[in-house]
Amino acid sequence: MVFYVKILIETFKYDEKGSKDNYMADKRVKKNCWEVMKCDREPGGTNVKDLGACSASVEKCFEGVNDGKNGGRCCWVAAGTFCKGEVQGTYSNKLMDCYKCEFLQLVREEEGEKFSFLYEGIKKLEVDSYNEKSKDKEKDI
Repeated sequence: MVFYVKILIETFKYDEKGSKDNYMADKRVKKNCWEVMKCDREPGGTNVKDLGACSASVEKCFEGVNDGKNGGRCCWVAAGTFCKGEVQGTYSNKLMDCYKCEFLQLVREEEGEKFSFLYEGIKKLEVDSYNEKSKDKEKDI
């Protein structure tokens, strides 16, 4: 019985083209920045009380970018992240450091052709910001 179960499991480890490598790469657990960088500033993390929650861990508008939770796999777009022991500034101020970041390189490698550096996240942020401004203007009228 165990033998048949193992064969059945192995059979389902191949993608539609018969490649086991592609299937395994797509099914691998993708970690968010706080899991890799171990900053402990995600909700419930040990550093939240002293340093506050990281914007990447709570910014819902980035949900799903590079298959991440909130901004967890596009933290380079979120302002106010905590890297190398200090709070980072705006996107434009921290961009050069982010290019060199091992986590960004990891995400780029894991996502391959599906990698989104910033376009989706920034566009989503711009739309959300525009919608908020529009709501504020409607209140003033």
